Amino acid sequence: EAGSDPSKETKKSRQVAALTVRNMLPDYLAFKAGRRRIDETERIFNRNILPEIGDRLADSVTRGDVTRLVDKVARKAPVQARNVCAQLSAFYTWALPRLDRLDSNPCRDAGRPPAPKARDRVLSDRELAVLWDALGNEHEPWTSAIRLLILTGQRRNEVYSAEWVEFDTRSEEHT
Repeated sequence: EAGSDPSKETKKSRQVAALTVRNMLPDYLAFKAGRRRIDETERIFNRNILPEIGDRLADSVTRGDVTRLVDKVARKAPVQARNVCAQLSAFYTWALPRLDRLDSNPCRDAGRPPAPKARDRVLSDRELAVLWDALGNEHEPWTSAIRLLILTGQRRNEVYSAEWVEFDTRSEEHT
């Protein structure tokens, strides 16, 4: 009677509901599927972002909302708060062209916790020897991975994320 088409309005309201952060996340994760740290991205969203803003329309999240979310995480885990901010910013960089009513990435000017201070502590030779010996009681892959960390001085993530093709397993006598 009012001259509108209720079926079009229902379809439009369903499309708007589909643009929540939670509903956009599967497409975002599919977009990032080939990346090494996709599991970490999904974990950060499930643990920190979705419980707070997951059911909000993605284009309604403000710089203040992002700042409050990051501040809340920072009270418990400052380094994790920086990861939350970075993951949410990457999500909005991807989402921005898909959201008609959002002019800019709400993470761009949001508050961020300061970068963590670099750690100075290193294990002494004695501590390394004790650790090496203690690894004899552990199971694989931890024993080999931690020994590789000790021998190479690589970052933990570099060793744990390494793929077999990155290793030259040929013995010296075959080269």
